[in-house]
Amino acid sequence: MDFEEIDQVMTITTPIESLSEYISAVNYISNIFSDNLWYRGHSKGSFLNLPSILRPDTWIDNDYNYATEYDIFKTFKRKCKIKKETDYEYLHLMQHFGLPTRLLDWTESSLIALFFAIEDTKNCDEPVVWIVDPWDFNDILHGERIIFDFYGERVHSKIDQYINPKEDKLENMPDFPIAVIPSFYDDRVIAQKSGFILFGKNRKPIEDLVKRENYFNMAKINISTEKASDILVDLNMAGIDYHSIFPDLYGLVKQIKWKQNLK
Repeated sequence: MDFEEIDQVMTITTPIESLSEYISAVNYISNIFSDNLWYRGHSKGSFLNLPSILRPDTWIDNDYNYATEYDIFKTFKRKCKIKKETDYEYLHLMQHFGLPTRLLDWTESSLIALFFAIEDTKNCDEPVVWIVDPWDFNDILHGERIIFDFYGERVHSKIDQYINPKEDKLENMPDFPIAVIPSFYDDRVIAQKSGFILFGKNRKPIEDLVKRENYFNMAKINISTEKASDILVDLNMAGIDYHSIFPDLYGLVKQIKWKQNLK
């Protein structure tokens, strides 16, 4: 299978046109990287690997400031009726319900990432699936080849500095993002095989942070826009659908509407 080095990212440049081609591409990349990879699907090839809180289009007039971000967190924590033991779990809950956070979602499943890349076929524009080795990612940026726990009492003190920086000031937050694993307390987290990359004060996308000469840490698979609908049908036949990924009433309704071709 052909690939090119584009900005030090291993890139499958010829757009994938079938589910079988995609699986072959994933196998090819995993043989070069490792079997322990994380995946993330983008419906548009132009999207960067940035969490929602740091994306310019999240904010009116792009007027992000950390004081507002911290106020969002405190307000949610104070008014949320679901009680959690730690701030890490509250941040995860915010992400779960759609508030902007410093968490960037990834999955251990290449097929789930593909589903997220193409599920909105009408708005797909050169969709892609990004791939990263999270152990290698942390080794490059933090000198430790582990994935940090993001739950309970086992959370490393390094992680706490991302959530509660000293004196609540952004400048006291760690610079680089870090790969973390959440508690599987939620059905969606379990179904989606979730992992997160938690961002610090550096606002560069991760593809710009892990570049190394003659070395790949990230890969990217381009998906054919024209074939996205056909691949989505094959994913559904393979059991990767809204209800399997969102195992609740939301997912059930989405799946019925998709199956019946409803808006």
